[in-house]
Formats: sequence, structure tokens, C-alpha cells
Amino acid sequence: MTTATTRSRATATAPGAGLIAGQGGIPTATVRVDTTAIVPSTATLTATGHINLSALSSNKADATVLAVAVGAVGVGISLATATVRDTTQARLDGRVTSGASVTVRAEGNEHADAEATAASGGVIAGSAAEAMAHVVQNDAGDVTLQASIGSRGVNVTGDIRVDAKLIASSKADAIGVAISLVGSIDGITDVGGGGTIADAQLRPVVRSFIDGGTVTSTAGGIGVSARYNATESGVRIGAAHSTEADALGVAASAFIGVGGATATARDAGNVRAYVSSGATLSGGGALASGPSVGKGIAVLVSSYSAPDASTTGVSAGGLFASGGSTATALFDGTSLAFLDGGVTAGASLAIVAFGTAKVDASAFGLAGGLIASGDGVVAHAKVLPGAASDPTLRASTGTGSITVTGAISLSSVLISTAEADATGVQISAVGVGGRGGKADAQAILDTDIQTCIGGGSATSTAGGISLTSRYNANTSGGNVSGVTNTVDADALAVAASLFFGNGGAFATAHDHGIVNTYVGAGATLSAGGPISLLSTSYSTPKAVTDGLSFSLAVAKGASQADALFDGATRAHQDGGVTAGGDLGVTSIATAHTDADATALGGGLLFGNTAGTANAKVQPGLGGQPVVQATLGSRDVTVNGDIDLASTLHASADATWSSCSPAAVSWRLTPPGAKRSRIFHGGRGSLKASTHRLRS
Repeated sequence: MTTATTRSRATATAPGAGLIAGQGGIPTATVRVDTTAIVPSTATLTATGHINLSALSSNKADATVLAVAVGAVGVGISLATATVRDTTQARLDGRVTSGASVTVRAEGNEHADAEATAASGGVIAGSAAEAMAHVVQNDAGDVTLQASIGSRGVNVTGDIRVDAKLIASSKADAIGVAISLVGSIDGITDVGGGGTIADAQLRPVVRSFIDGGTVTSTAGGIGVSARYNATESGVRIGAAHSTEADALGVAASAFIGVGGATATARDAGNVRAYVSSGATLSGGGALASGPSVGKGIAVLVSSYSAPDASTTGVSAGGLFASGGSTATALFDGTSLAFLDGGVTAGASLAIVAFGTAKVDASAFGLAGGLIASGDGVVAHAKVLPGAASDPTLRASTGTGSITVTGAISLSSVLISTAEADATGVQISAVGVGGRGGKADAQAILDTDIQTCIGGGSATSTAGGISLTSRYNANTSGGNVSGVTNTVDADALAVAASLFFGNGGAFATAHDHGIVNTYVGAGATLSAGGPISLLSTSYSTPKAVTDGLSFSLAVAKGASQADALFDGATRAHQDGGVTAGGDLGVTSIATAHTDADATALGGGLLFGNTAGTANAKVQPGLGGQPVVQATLGSRDVTVNGDIDLASTLHASADATWSSCSPAAVSWRLTPPGAKRSRIFHGGRGSLKASTHRLRS
């Protein structure tokens, strides 16, 4: 066993006062540790008892800074950086010829916390507060955590376990305050004038795998698992928000106030549990303990992520005020469980992927002055594909041959939600430039869930074969997301001015979730029980906007709410079936979209408002069916019933209201739209007692 515990802490406090006061602190805390337990490929192990190989690490980086400057000219600067770059590995690269059991385990606790506070006051004041907290790869290509068996081969009587578990978090808090008589600037180190900045990121790489060779347990099971902030059933471990960024920026002056706040919380965790194509597994029983206990041969991945970003930006100037507020919460990670190798014997086979990705962004901005020019308020909460375009979640087999006595089950379950709230207020005598009092809220789910048998032969001599993919839904299609609206965008914009009020609210709630359960055309299934393919999804995008613009002269504003579902839920059996009980191929999807827009603008001379609400359920790119259950062109032979069913529950509701009281007014209010489609079809020869096709 190899164990490492490291903590890096950096703290700075810089108070100061004087005619010209400039104070700053730049603490940096970095942890960079390699923790490795290894049996090299040249070694051969022979034992009568248990063989255990473990690598454990616990690392934390803390950076905290407080800078206060008060004077005729006061400048306070706080830059806090906390970074964890760690590699923890347990690697059994050598050969094992005998033993009671084998356990290879890697566990890591990696945490980064940065806090920056900068305050200044004087006739002229400037402040800068930036906090960055990152848990990332040591170097490009390095793993953060790895548990593995190499390609030399393992032969023991009991269980063979390869388990990796990472608990990680990052938290960044930044507060910048500048108050003065003449001019206040928050964010003086940022050329773009972005004000206070908080940046929290998780970019770990977690791996658990068997790389090759023949791996045999004569009387036990074989298990591979990789977990990231989650239990083996996908329940959260650790902080409620694995990555969190909060920024508060205030700039106030009797004449000029310029500032803002920016917060980014990102999780790009890359997690994989797998058996490589060069490996052949043979098990003689069920796993006695650990993840997937009771299963014969098991590959498990589970992850939990909940990025949260929050900003408050306030700019006030008696003459001129400018600033904005931007919050971005992003998940672009991936969790994959796959068995690309072969299986010659086993009590059962289970390949399971659990994932949770919940993103939340909230932004508030206020700009007030005789002349106000704001950058607006932006809140974006997004779940997107990663850099390599891997699925968000996948459980799969490759093209190898698989034979077990019991059940073969593959399942992928993703819970994913996005919430974005943006509130922008601009109060002025004249509102000019920038995006004024505009508020932009975007909640996006662009997910990809796959469960598949890619090719080869999959045989259960005495059990069934099941493939299941679920997206915010249970097996009957009901909501299990924990929220009413899985995608929720809410924008409120207020622009009030004596002469020219310019604002608008824009909200987009978009779900492009793809759920795909399939058996590839090159695969052949044979089962001693039923065969089933099931895909279910639940989606309820909602967008709400309120755009208010008022002026004694000219008022201009807009309110646009877009709620869109253009995902697909598919189950397709494209391979052949030589034996089995019943065969069921089922897809169930729910998609309810709701858009509500209110636009109100009033000016004595001229009022121009536009209220737009669009709620749509429609096919995605390429015109893919929203719901589909199909058989391919290969022959299918079973003893029981063949049942294909696809079900879509869909609705779209768009409402708007617009009012422009003025001497001259202009209103634009186009209606919303909705569209849905159901498709199913099949080809080839079907041999069964009953055939049923339902839509």
C-alpha cells in the first residue's frame, strides 16, 4: 500500500492607508504529487492468500487573500490561486499465477479552495479580486487516478477486483469593492473590464481497467469499477456542488463607477471503467463484496457533478456607470463503462453506467447613473459533449464473444438538469451602448446516452439479455429528475431612463438529449430467457422572460422566450437472435415545452417592444424520429412474443403579452409553434408465437 497526504496553504493579508495607498496580495497554493503502487511487468506473483495492491492520496490546496487600501487614491488587488495536480496509481502490470484473490485499489481526495477579497476607498479607488481553484491533470495525457491490471494474466480462486474512486471539489469566491468620490473601477487588472472574477474547475481523469491477457477466477467473480463523487448506485458523495464559483463586484462613486462580476464553474471529469479488447475473462462465481456485489462479471462507472456559478455585479455613478454580470455553469465530462474483450465463462454479466450532471447559473446586475452603459447580465447553464465528442454516458460491449450462464444486463442512467436565472437592472437619465439592461438566460442540455452490444456473440445459457437507457426517467417513463422543469431559463430585464430606456430579456431552454439503446447489426444474441431493449426519457423545458423598459422620451425593449425539445429516444434491435423467450423493443418519451414572454415598454414620445414566445417539440438534425422502436434486417427467432412499442407524450405551450403605451408605439408578437413525430418499423424474418407493433 502506498499512501500520500499533502496540504498546501497560502494566505496573504494586505491592509494599508495613506495619501496614495496601494495594497495587494497574490497567494498561490499548488499541490503536485505522484503516488504510485506498482508491480512491474517483469514480476510474477504466486501466493496462497490474498493479493492486495493499493494507492491512496489526499491532497488539498488553499489560497486566501485580503487586500484593503484607503487613501486619496486607493488601489487594492487580490489574486488567489489554488491548484491540485495529482497522479495516483495502483498498477498490477505483472503476472499472477495463483492466489486466494486479487484487489487493485486506487482512491483519491483532491480539493482546491481559493478566496480573494479586495476593497478600496478614496477620492479615486480601484480594486481587483480574482480567485481560481482548479483540480486538473498533472500534465497532458496523465491520469488523475488509475487502478489497473496489465496484460500478463491473472489466475486465482476468488474474486478479482479493480476499483478506482475519486472525491474531488473546487471552490472559488471573489469579492471586489471600490468606493470613491470621483471614480471607482472594479477589475483594474482585467483589460476587458470584467470586474471581479471567480473561476472553479474540475478536469480529472479517472481510469479503472484490465488491459489484456487471460484473467481467470475459478470460483469467484471479476469486477472493474470507476467512481467519481458517487457511490456505486450513483448517489452523491462529498460537497453538494462539486465545483462552485461565486463573484461579487461593486463599484460606486459620486461621478464614475465601472465594474462587474464574472463566475465560471466547470466540471469536465473524464471517467472510464473498461476491459480492453485484448483481454479474455473467465469467472466461476459471484463477487462476494465491493461494488457490483452478487454479480458474476461486472463493469461499473458512476459519477456525480453539480457545477454552480453565481454573480452579483453592481455599478453606480452619479455621472456614469458601466458594468455587467456573467455566470457560467458547465458540465462537459463523460462516463463510460465498456467491455471490449471476450468472456468465456461467468455467473452473469453486468455493465452499468450511472451519471448525474446538474448545472445551475444565477446572475444579477445593477447599473445606475446619469449615463448608464451596461454589459448586461448573462447566466448560462449547460451540459455539453466533451472535447473528444464522447457520449455523456455509455454502457457497452465490443465485438468479442461473451458466454455466461446467468443474465446479461447493460444499463445507462443519466439524471441531468439545467437552470439559468438572469436579472438585469439599468437606471439612468440616458441609457447608452453595450447591452444595457438586457438579461440573457440559457439552459441547455445536449446529452448523449448510449447502451449497446456492438457486435460479436452474446450468449446467456440460462438467463435473459436486457439493455436499458434512461434519461431523467424511470422504466415506465416517469420523472425522476427531482425537479418540475428539467431545463429552466428565466430572464428579467428592467431599463428605466429619463430620455432613453434600452433593455430586453432573452431566455432559451433547450433539450437535445439523445437516448440510444441498440444491438448492432453485427451482433448475434442467444438467451435462455427474455430479451429486452428499453429507452425512456423525460424532458420539460421552460423559458420565461419579462422585459420592462420605461422612459419619459423613448423606450425600447424586447422579451423573447424559447423552449425547445429536439432530442430522440430510440431502441433498435439491428442484430440477429437465434434463441430467447419474449423479445421486447420499447421506447417511451415525454416532452413538454413551455414558453412565456412579457414585454412592457412605455415612453412619452416613442415606445417599441417585441414579445416573442416559441415552444416546440420537433425532430433533431437529420429529421431523426423523436421516438423510435425498430427491428433491423437480421433474422430473429424466439419462443415467446415479439413486441415493439413506441410512445410519445408531448405538448407545447407558448404565451406572450406585449404593451407599448406611447405617442408612437410598435409591438411585435409572433406566436409559438409545436411539432412531434413518432416512427417505428421493422424488416427481416420474425419467428414467434405473437407479433405486436404499437405506436
